Amino acid sequence: MIIAFLMNFEHPVWAMITGLISFFAPDQGQVVKKCLYQCISTIVGGVAGLLLASLTAQSPFFAAIGLAFLVAIASALSYHSRDANYTFCFAIFSVTVAIVVMVPVFIGTSSETIAEVFIDRVGTVLAGVVWVSLVSTALWPKFNLESLKKASGNLAVSALKIGCLFTGDERVFKDQIHALFGSLIACEDLASHCTMEGVRGKRTAKGAREVNRMVVDVVAIAYALRRAYSAATPAGRQFVSTEIAGLARQTESAAADPARLGSFLRDRIDALKAESATRNGPDGAGFGQIMSEDLINLFGLLGKIFERHGKLEQDVKDAPVGIVVRRHLQIRNTLVNGFRSFLYCLAAFGVWYSTGWVYGFLIVVVPTVLSIVLGKAPHQEVLLKKIAIGVGVGIVAGLPVYVLLAGAPSAVELLVVTAAPALFIGLLGLSRLDSFAYSLGYALSYLIVVLPMNSHEVTLNVSFAVERSLCVGVGTILLAILFVILPRTPFLGRDTRSEQAFQGEMKRAFRSRPDPSHLADWHREIALIVDKAVSICAEVDAARKTDVLRAAGRCISVVWQVARVESWLEKRVDAGQSASLLKPWKVEILDTFVKGRHSIVKPLSNRLAEASAPECRRLAMDRFVVEHDYLIGQVLEERSQEQK
Repeated sequence: MIIAFLMNFEHPVWAMITGLISFFAPDQGQVVKKCLYQCISTIVGGVAGLLLASLTAQSPFFAAIGLAFLVAIASALSYHSRDANYTFCFAIFSVTVAIVVMVPVFIGTSSETIAEVFIDRVGTVLAGVVWVSLVSTALWPKFNLESLKKASGNLAVSALKIGCLFTGDERVFKDQIHALFGSLIACEDLASHCTMEGVRGKRTAKGAREVNRMVVDVVAIAYALRRAYSAATPAGRQFVSTEIAGLARQTESAAADPARLGSFLRDRIDALKAESATRNGPDGAGFGQIMSEDLINLFGLLGKIFERHGKLEQDVKDAPVGIVVRRHLQIRNTLVNGFRSFLYCLAAFGVWYSTGWVYGFLIVVVPTVLSIVLGKAPHQEVLLKKIAIGVGVGIVAGLPVYVLLAGAPSAVELLVVTAAPALFIGLLGLSRLDSFAYSLGYALSYLIVVLPMNSHEVTLNVSFAVERSLCVGVGTILLAILFVILPRTPFLGRDTRSEQAFQGEMKRAFRSRPDPSHLADWHREIALIVDKAVSICAEVDAARKTDVLRAAGRCISVVWQVARVESWLEKRVDAGQSASLLKPWKVEILDTFVKGRHSIVKPLSNRLAEASAPECRRLAMDRFVVEHDYLIGQVLEERSQEQK
């Protein structure tokens, strides 16, 4: 803010608020990303506001419609991301547009006035962004890279534990799956931030995403093994339990000594390959082909995960392509978020302009930003209530400072002595979740009341100071009411079955793909199921969470097994024949799993036996097909029993 004073910007407080927002991020990657996003959004928002103000200078009605429309688009686009920096980007865009459009309404709508507001807003924010970037880089920078390494290591250990738990208690298995899902999402978010930390950061992010993909494989294989284990003979179970017990003994030392784990896994893979040739039982009833191959694949993947984690900063040749765990699309909530922001912006603009409340223009600006930033947060109305309380406290704390400064805060040394201590106390609360909302309202209100400006006149307008802050509190309360009227739609309704939440991902995964090397598409769909499961579990109670994880596990299990069958078949028969056989089979599985239209799915082995092509009939009794038919049938039967 002091630098903005020295650069003679009229509203240096914008530079300070910009710095505060940027330093909400705890590490270098996020600070740089937030600064970059703020630069882009401020410039784009300034240009958009400049054009809108120029076109609607003589028509407040069209100015309100245009502003509300731009805010609605920004609010809707901000919803489809887990990255808070992406959300702040659209929030800053909305603030800039609102200021450039609304401020000239009461100080004059001439082209010179509009241009001055544009230059002041954009220049001040850019000054704050540049300074924050320099400070973050020069003074004790904290890099995301180390956090990502630690998180990826924890994810690798979680994957190892999952590999040891598929034979045990279901509740323990589900708890560990939930923890692994959360770790997977956290690693993806850290990898996204790490890409902003130079070449090392990009290499580390690439390696972490390769680990993420292999962990997705481990989850899918663990679900398949759990299903196969329940169908195995006592002898088969005993054999697998012995192998898993040996793997479990490596868990404690895996992170500290990955070489020892790798050696153990290689030895067991060789032994399993030799053992599986003599232990395969009929139709998957014993130590069948699926269990044999999956156990070998599980051990191989775990070894590769720890090996890749040890070389996270290196480019490894022939490494699997990593996956980006994207946020699942929520069309309804996206539209509701945009519509809510549109209604508030339009209504607040109408109230402000029709009442002639010249000093109350912030009733539009600040709550509009809150409607974007809090769109994905839980219990928005509660958070807004706390922010409104903080606003009230900020007015009480800011008025004495404002009176003491006598409207001449351009005396920088006086500003530091009077305003800084009270603001510092409020900012301390931003570091705690239980006090964050109160502190945010306090800090905003305090800065709005004091409003440091580059003014050399000694003037005192207490009513202006109170009104411009009070309107923020009033707008926050009105926005909270609007959040109650237009709430976010929960993922699961009271009578909605958990499987229906994953219907979209199942449909996309079951689309016919002629290319046999399409497994990356299946990885992405499974990753979306993981992301959605984590989001749903954050909304529901413990009992419903178990049901959600069970449904997610079934979806992953069926999707993975169908993917393997499709890839296997497409390599052995003509693409046209493969598609004609697989499409009705997948449609029937999907209808049974999600909608309950069929009680029995016709096995793929029967479809192959009835095919006209001789090569298809020869594959009908292949153990791979027969065992997958059996395991998929188990999942569908379990789902059908629960539905009844």
